[in-house]
Amino acid sequence: MRIFVSIGWSQETIAFLQTWQVKLQQEYGIKGYWQKPNNLHLTLKFLGEVGELKIKDIHKALKEVGSQFCPFEIIFQDLGVFPTIKAPRILWMGVQSTVLISLQIAIESALRNIGITPEFRSYQPHITLASGGIDGINENILKKDRTILRTETVATFELMQSVNERGGHIYRSIRSYPLKKGDATI
Repeated sequence: MRIFVSIGWSQETIAFLQTWQVKLQQEYGIKGYWQKPNNLHLTLKFLGEVGELKIKDIHKALKEVGSQFCPFEIIFQDLGVFPTIKAPRILWMGVQSTVLISLQIAIESALRNIGITPEFRSYQPHITLASGGIDGINENILKKDRTILRTETVATFELMQSVNERGGHIYRSIRSYPLKKGDATI
């Protein structure tokens, strides 16, 4: 089973992200494989192929992490590309939150404790808007739309399964992990 840990979005935020996808396509003529609305998410940890027996340990570890955090706000902040502007393969929207970074570190640590290989790259929180060889993007577009004003309160995170179906990957929630009750913080 191919799995990952992520944050999903409210319908309002999905609509906001779709508006940006349309703007980037129609106003700027950017081409690429645009993510479907139900696949828009923020990855906290990609685990890859994991056997059914390991899922129980993963669930226990993630449940414990969720109990250590209060709901928090993230700020949608800018646009960017991976790996470089000269050879863009992914167009993304960045987010900011110190609590988000702490949550990601806690998830990485808890999963490492049960034998999941840690990520070697530094974590850069983002939502993939388009992938597959982006055409038409340049530094001016990224600079022009540098500040994106939107916040969202995160109260849960999900263990997701990536299923390969005709037309691409479909992401399905396996389990949701609530963050313990409390005031939202940034």
